[in-house]
Amino acid sequence: MHGITSVIPVGILKNKSLLYLGTFLLFVTIIGVLHLSSNTTSFSVFSIGSRGGGVEQGCYRYNTASDQILLPAEKLKERHCNQSFPDAIIIGTKKSGTTALRNFLTFHPQISTSKTEAHFFERRYYLGMDWYFSLMPYATPDQIIMEKTPRYFVHPLSPRAIRTHLGQDKKFILILRDPVQRAISDFTHVFFTTSTKEEEDQQRQFDLDTPRMSNAILRRTVDALKATLTDEQKTVRSYVKKLENQVMKRSWVADTFENTVLFRNGSVNSENSIIDTGIYVKYMKKWLAVFPREQFLVIDGEEFVYNPLPSLQKVESFLNISNFFTHDTFYFDFRKKFFCLAQPFRSCMNEAKGRTHPLVEQDVLDTLRKFYRPYNLELMKLLNLNFSWLTAT
Repeated sequence: MHGITSVIPVGILKNKSLLYLGTFLLFVTIIGVLHLSSNTTSFSVFSIGSRGGGVEQGCYRYNTASDQILLPAEKLKERHCNQSFPDAIIIGTKKSGTTALRNFLTFHPQISTSKTEAHFFERRYYLGMDWYFSLMPYATPDQIIMEKTPRYFVHPLSPRAIRTHLGQDKKFILILRDPVQRAISDFTHVFFTTSTKEEEDQQRQFDLDTPRMSNAILRRTVDALKATLTDEQKTVRSYVKKLENQVMKRSWVADTFENTVLFRNGSVNSENSIIDTGIYVKYMKKWLAVFPREQFLVIDGEEFVYNPLPSLQKVESFLNISNFFTHDTFYFDFRKKFFCLAQPFRSCMNEAKGRTHPLVEQDVLDTLRKFYRPYNLELMKLLNLNFSWLTAT
């Protein structure tokens, strides 16, 4: 990255062999993980820059939570900056506040977050571990590296693939919000992004305004790589697609939320991923079959929306890092109706977040809450947790 790999030593896997999938969930691994050695010197710089109100922290300069620019090579060398595989991963769930969580955590001086959603331990698995490693952020020796891909939570490949390649000791952060409200948010997102060019137009402007590898640029890079795939990579890609087609639910939207989530007879359409994603207990069981419960921090999504501070303090405790966040870190945006960053400078998510949700009839809400209730109660027992939204479901 930025031509500095000859200056900063990084550990990159040399074995580019890919993983074959023989059946749906059983596979044989042939990629070994090279553990990076880190300098024990503690060096995490957090300073306000003089130009544009930016912040210099760790190995990057931040102009917004999403606009992170790698520092010059001499500073990276001075601070012992290096890439590594993630120590913690935000695995889900979609439309539950994972982007806001990532943006807030970006400014904790002991965390370095990935700029993009890698989607590696699912649909981009065929690109190999070297490619995944290239997406990881630089970090000082005292920083935790974090990645966010919400689709990991519902993908059948992700838990075992992560354990195989990253080891057994990773930590996972999961946001679970009221599944009915999550479904409404998911519908709104899919409806806008499939029926209008809103996201495309906003992303184009975002790419012009932001000097970073955005998710849109990453997608175009992946598309270009598809033309150079080896036969081995094509085989893996084909297996993953087959796995997704046979196991995973697909999302689709009709003209209204009601027609999207209910059949004509009034029953709930759980074949639509907009509904299925909210059956959290089904997916949580699959993760707990691979990793122990203590490696998961489960955040109440509704509480996070209304007051992010307690949730962020739980993250700090879970990751064994210093207390950084206070009430002064945030401000409430009354137009967007969610909390934004106030310090070290004011920054909020783009207009694609906080879209107006459709009005949903009470009988539809009641039907969905009745549908989810047994799953929610089972989840509560499985995790030994209560959620603020359980009384509403």
